[in-house]
Amino acid sequence: MLTFDTNSLTDGDNSTLTMSSVDRLPPHFAMQPAAMHGAKSGDPMYFVESMVPGGASGGGGFLDIVQMTNKLSATPTFTDFKVLVPHYNFPPNADQPGGAQLDTGDARILSAAWRDGRLVATHTTQDDPSQTAQARWYEFSTAGASPTLTQTGHIDGAPGVATFMPSINIAPNGDLGLTFLESSRSQFLSMYLTGQKAGAPAGTLQAPVVAKAGEATLRVFRAGGELGAPLRTGDYSGVAIDPADGSFWAANEYTTTAVFPPPPGTRLANWGTWVSQFTISAGSAAQSILAAAVPSLAQGLSFANPISPIVAASAITTSGMQVGNHAGPIASTPDSMLTWPHNSGTMVTTEMAASSNQISFPSEDSSLNWIDRDFLANLNLAWI
Repeated sequence: MLTFDTNSLTDGDNSTLTMSSVDRLPPHFAMQPAAMHGAKSGDPMYFVESMVPGGASGGGGFLDIVQMTNKLSATPTFTDFKVLVPHYNFPPNADQPGGAQLDTGDARILSAAWRDGRLVATHTTQDDPSQTAQARWYEFSTAGASPTLTQTGHIDGAPGVATFMPSINIAPNGDLGLTFLESSRSQFLSMYLTGQKAGAPAGTLQAPVVAKAGEATLRVFRAGGELGAPLRTGDYSGVAIDPADGSFWAANEYTTTAVFPPPPGTRLANWGTWVSQFTISAGSAAQSILAAAVPSLAQGLSFANPISPIVAASAITTSGMQVGNHAGPIASTPDSMLTWPHNSGTMVTTEMAASSNQISFPSEDSSLNWIDRDFLANLNLAWI
């Protein structure tokens, strides 16, 4: 684990960079750091980890809440709290219409956030009665000497419907915002939103809203031909907080249309990334559409795609935009690709090898100059 002094990263002086590195040995695996909203200097850092004796992220009845102090020391202090939670297990694959099953990942913690003594986290588990993948979420209180579970719930999509790849965050007003994927034999891989209004009954979420419906069966081709089951999804989704108004921004995957099979020796996977801005309201409210220009999401990165309306009514007010559409074949040698809107209005694809840290774009594309590969990976924009 790497720890950086924030001041040394933002002072513009390369000589002041302050960081430390430490390893935690097995059975620790995939400790998910919490987004520490409002944490003060000297406050502990929190991580959430699913732990199973004798195995990594397979199944169990507790989560490990890790408190880190002396954060900038070469030997920080880690205190582990085993908190009992409802039993979870390795999630099964998900169905999709007319195609190979989808890999829903494992039971590792996928996201975590902390604010004002509240620690929330998500992962994908197996629903034991139905044997389907289910997105699960937790909230813990860190106000006492030891963290305690205050609420938990899962997103049940109905018999045969899998929900997976969830992320969560806490708004300044105390609302919870979540995104997850859903698919079944009758539903293409789609992105959903849900949440909890501050003060709502523990363990409850509002009715999920479709942020972006899947458009086709997921298929993946490499240079040697089409891949079989299970087809990998994720591994990333995310929910961030808008510093201007406290609204949620969620990014997740969906399936797009494409022409199959691709030309011989090329690669093709028909998935895209959708970003939605949403809020949680107390009562039913028609969804609104973001009318202004799509804001920049990263340095040198802006999107000009039209924002598509979502017609269902819900207490979740949302708008969204497409930020990636990987429906065009690419050469078999690059390790990643990105598609973005060209100034002319057409979609342009670029490629990148694994040895590169940045992608370069033609100079005429003023709307997108460069983007760091790690940012792409964490938003699920690049890797296929």
